Amino acid sequence: MNNDELFRNNLANLTAWFKVVDFNNPFTLEDFSYESGVPESGVGGHCWKCITVNQCYFKNEPNKKPEEFDYSTMFIPKFAQGIYHPNCECKKLGYAAPLPEEIKIIMGKKFTDLYNRKIGLFYGWGYNDNDKTQFEKTYLDLVKKEYCNSNYYVREHTNIGCNINIVINFPGKNEKLGKFYKIKTGFIVFPNKKIRCITFFGGRAK
Repeated sequence: MNNDELFRNNLANLTAWFKVVDFNNPFTLEDFSYESGVPESGVGGHCWKCITVNQCYFKNEPNKKPEEFDYSTMFIPKFAQGIYHPNCECKKLGYAAPLPEEIKIIMGKKFTDLYNRKIGLFYGWGYNDNDKTQFEKTYLDLVKKEYCNSNYYVREHTNIGCNINIVINFPGKNEKLGKFYKIKTGFIVFPNKKIRCITFFGGRAK
């Protein structure tokens, strides 16, 4: 680690967000297919848990970051107590909360799928065929804003990645103007302030 990285590592537990970095691991989630994820046996001596979060950012709070290894039921020397497993080489580097304009969203064909398969949702919120550009921009802006405001929680961490639900309050339009729809959206946290949409609409949020 250079001096800046060492400084950020020392402050990781005091900052709002942190970035997971394994300086000896060249692999990230982007090196593997979206469908299969990281092999559960790991790659190059690195396990899937570490590869799937390498270079990823998380809010430094329970339920908003990958679950860390519990050493309370076993004796492991302090020097071997890594973050996600014994002898894990991952480090946490402290950062301020990301800004919405820094977040890149990987949508793939999710908007197309919505219009092809769930167009009733689109119309039901008061939008019409001329509103698609506005609808998509509103969705992306809200997701970025709520992610940066840490209005999300970790649903599961698997070899596909760290799956989070981001809660957004989507506004209606036209005859539904003034009405808001509080919904869950599903994303995978990707390296370097990117998130990939896996579920456009995951149901109503409380």
